[in-house]
Amino acid sequence: MNGTLVFHDPALGVRFAIDDRFVPGPAMEPSPGVGFGDVRSAYLGFADEAGRRYIFSISSVAVSHTMTREGLEARLPAQNAYNADLAAERGWSLNTPAEIVTVAGRPAARNEFVTAGIHSDDCSNEDDDEDAFGHVQACAVFLEGRTVSLMLGVHPPGDLDEARAIMETVLGSLEPSAPAG
Repeated sequence: MNGTLVFHDPALGVRFAIDDRFVPGPAMEPSPGVGFGDVRSAYLGFADEAGRRYIFSISSVAVSHTMTREGLEARLPAQNAYNADLAAERGWSLNTPAEIVTVAGRPAARNEFVTAGIHSDDCSNEDDDEDAFGHVQACAVFLEGRTVSLMLGVHPPGDLDEARAIMETVLGSLEPSAPAG
């Protein structure tokens, strides 16, 4: 069994526990030019003994509104229709359509899919393997005035239960705070 790393990034305004095999990547600069205000991002990763790459990314985006559970329920059918169309276009398999969950006491949307690796927006690989694919779990947590996106990608997919357990550890321990300026 692996140990636990506590990841804390004041600029993102998050703290959570994650498998201690993950190593934080280099600091990322804010992205003010993308049209969503300042996007703050970070990532952690590791490669296992079988050569699978595990990448965990976190992004925090300032928003002018706060999503309620009711608002999320109203938007979920359109989001799932979009996800299904995107999956069909790109050859992905949706393991779990977006569903509403509660993370850190706030509404969140969570889904899981497997990318086929045949689209340019799928996992980019150093070896340009067109047949590569990856397992991705995504969760958007709607906090006061911001949305935090959490994504775990495993390339190529391995033990899906292990990846799900990693994401459960993160979601079960997530502690939001006000992002540091």
